[in-house]
Parts: sequence; structure tokens; C-alpha cells
Amino acid sequence: MNAPQPKTIFISVAAFVDPLLFFTVCRAIHRAKHPERLRFGIVEQGLSNNAWLYGQDSRIRYKYFHPVDSHGVCWARAQVQTMFAGEDLYLQIDSHTSFVQDWDQLLEDEYYKLFTVSSKPILSTYPPVFTLSNTGQEELSYTNPDYALAMAPMPDAVITRENPVVMFRGTWVLGRKPVIGFHLAGGFIFTSGKFVQEVPYDEKLYFHGEEQNLALRAFTHGWDVFHPNVLPLFHKYKQAGDDHVAHHWHATWEAQRTMKWPDRQKAANQRLRDLLDEKIPASDPCSLGPLRTVKGFYDFTGIDYINNKIDRNMHGWLNPGS
Repeated sequence: MNAPQPKTIFISVAAFVDPLLFFTVCRAIHRAKHPERLRFGIVEQGLSNNAWLYGQDSRIRYKYFHPVDSHGVCWARAQVQTMFAGEDLYLQIDSHTSFVQDWDQLLEDEYYKLFTVSSKPILSTYPPVFTLSNTGQEELSYTNPDYALAMAPMPDAVITRENPVVMFRGTWVLGRKPVIGFHLAGGFIFTSGKFVQEVPYDEKLYFHGEEQNLALRAFTHGWDVFHPNVLPLFHKYKQAGDDHVAHHWHATWEAQRTMKWPDRQKAANQRLRDLLDEKIPASDPCSLGPLRTVKGFYDFTGIDYINNKIDRNMHGWLNPGS
């Protein structure tokens, strides 16, 4: 199946008190092979409204909110998607991301190859790490194209009625082709722009459970996730022990809010449970899709959201096109 060449890529960026937002946008533009194709949707939750800065570039659509007024990352990403204008491709990243040269072409090439095995492919994984020195020197971690970076449940992951959130980790899988998977990474999603209409962000979620919600809804709408071995973007991860003011639930912001983060996460867990129990009506744009079932998801992945268990004897990867 030959897919048409895209004209534009919509890049979704939700930033929360993040000093690397401008760095991320500049890296994306300057290292793209086709920067004229890029369109950014940026929601900045910070201490300063930088509309004057980003408004100088016609490729950038921008919204500002004070951190105290934010409802969390899923709410922010839903706000970003209101700026989507029918672009051909959709890239979702975090606001602390770097790129290799010609990253856009590399992603497009990998994406279109997948149309031989799927009509609705998604490229996604937890991106490899990059670091910045005190002098601003960037270092991208080494990646090996002989391995795909896949996603699997943590060894100690459990599911309960009250907390259906399953924690995942990245794991390397030998092979020079993307491997099919069953989980999405919020910091790296690359797919058709039609994904925004079919699987829009649920602003009623908070933080944990975001990726499960997307993965299950994408699956039931007929989308297929692939974990790539071509990895042209990188993520700056929080270091253990850092006091990170860029977390929505940091005490600095929580002290000024009426609704606290534990209540938000509890409500989000219930929202996820309602999705898993198929209690969200089809009229809700964030409900399950009609093409596959929750039971079908378990048969494919070994994650049984109906009986709250994980079958660790099953694997989640098939080598497409082998």
C-alpha cells in the first residue's frame, strides 16, 4: 500500500514550568530536513506568557496558562489538540526533547514502511536519554539499529480495582525491524493526523494511566503500535532525588490550589476503570472503539483488565513482515 507523501507535521508540546521548551522547539526546527512542513501546537504552563516570542513564527500556535490553573498533563495535551488543523501527520513529544539531523524524514520513512503490515500504524516508545552539561553541551545516548526499543510491564506491576494503572519500562528487542507492541509513550507518538480525531486526549485523566488509556482506545479503534529501532529523538529524564518544580503536583503549586493532586489521580483512576469496564458510552469521544474489544486486548497482550491480572508467560511482540 502506497501512502501519500505528507505536507505537514503537527507537533504537540505541553510544557509545565519547563526551561527547555524553547530548546526543544529550536532543535525540532533546526534539525528537520523539511522545517517548512512543521506546525507546532504549544501549551505553556509557566510563570511567563511567551506569546510574543512564539507568535513571531507562523508555524507555531500557542496557548498560555499559569501553573496554578493547570489541571495536569492530559488536560494540557487535550488543549494542544484543539489547535490541530488537519495536518497530515501527528507527532507528540515532551517539552524536553532533542533530535538528530533530518529526524522528520527518518520518522516518515519508518512510518510509511509500516503500511505493508498495517493500515493504521503508530510509532511509539520511551525515547532514549539525552543530557545537557552545565555549559549546555548536549550528549545523545547511543542507540543500536540492530535492536528495537520496546515497552513491557514492570516486573512488579499489578492491577487492582481501585488502581488499574500498570507501570511500563523500556526493553531492547533484537531485530532490524520495528516490533508490534501494545503500549504507547506519551512523550513520543508519531502517526497519522487522523489519530487526533479518532483517539483524542481525555482531559479527565491526570498523569498515571494516560498511556494505558490511549493504548487501549487506539487498539479498539484498529490502530497498531510499533516500537522502532530507528530512534531520531531523545528525552531528558528527571534525575533521582531532584526537587523538580516542573511536576504538576509540586508543593509550590499544590499550596495554591483547591483541588489537590491525590484527588485528581483518584478521579483519573476511576475514569480509567470506567473505560476498562466499558462504562463510558459510545457518545463520549474518549470511549472505546468499535473494531476490537477489551477481551481481544488481553488475548493479544496478556494484560487482563477484566479479571485484573497479567499473564507473564505471554509476550507482546511479533516481528512484522518477517
